[in-house]
Amino acid sequence: MNYSFLQKNWRMSVIIGLIFVLSGFLLWATVIRTPAYAVYVDSEKKFTIKSQDQAEKILADIKSEQQQKCQQKLELTNKVEYNRVFAHRQDLVAETKMKAELTKALNFKTMAAAVVVNGKTVAYVNTSTEAKKLLAKLKKDFGQVEEGEKLLSVAFDEKVTIKEQKVNASKVSSVDGAYEKIITGTDNPQKYIVKEGDSLWLIARRHDMYVDDIVRANNLKSENLSLDQELILVTSKPYITVVAKVEGERIETIPYETKVIVDKNSATT
Repeated sequence: MNYSFLQKNWRMSVIIGLIFVLSGFLLWATVIRTPAYAVYVDSEKKFTIKSQDQAEKILADIKSEQQQKCQQKLELTNKVEYNRVFAHRQDLVAETKMKAELTKALNFKTMAAAVVVNGKTVAYVNTSTEAKKLLAKLKKDFGQVEEGEKLLSVAFDEKVTIKEQKVNASKVSSVDGAYEKIITGTDNPQKYIVKEGDSLWLIARRHDMYVDDIVRANNLKSENLSLDQELILVTSKPYITVVAKVEGERIETIPYETKVIVDKNSATT
């Protein structure tokens, strides 16, 4: 028996086997599976991506967009981690989906001004300056007097303070948004667009409300409506009550009933 021949064949078999194993691994790594990164937010796996740099760029873009929106510096409160993996190509997430997923998962904190009413925070705006403008607008809008009256003072019935603190950026509203929330007592009031032929009475009747509720919620000065005017339809329970002290004179009709009483003693015979 030629041992040299057998040894040569054995070596060739080993080499061929190694080539098949290596080819299979390369096929698995490059065709069936590919190097990738699993992205975790607060230890929860969100998706798999091709490049860590790609995810970090999108993360920076989201932070930049949020900062431009609230005009404040933001601090990411989540822990974002990356883990090197091999993944099927069809499992890799596209950039648009990745951005949408991260936007939903991430939380940012920022310094904001809280409007505190009787110890309870009712709204957040970007700065103390905005909060002061908001309170001044409330006093101006709800402290107006009628002709012949003089405004002596205007104040809030509740204890209202402004407090700066770090909060979740999603809680911060625009001045207009905070104003609407304070005067209606809700975050998402129902709204209605005035159509041709509408009147306050008709709108109130359709929505099972009183005209006074609509007038109060929208701070209307008259019952005249404009086409496409937006109205808030809530039974207004404002967080802040404006109390105005006025003096003056005006003529007002006071309704009364007339009751006729016949004195029998005065009757003539």
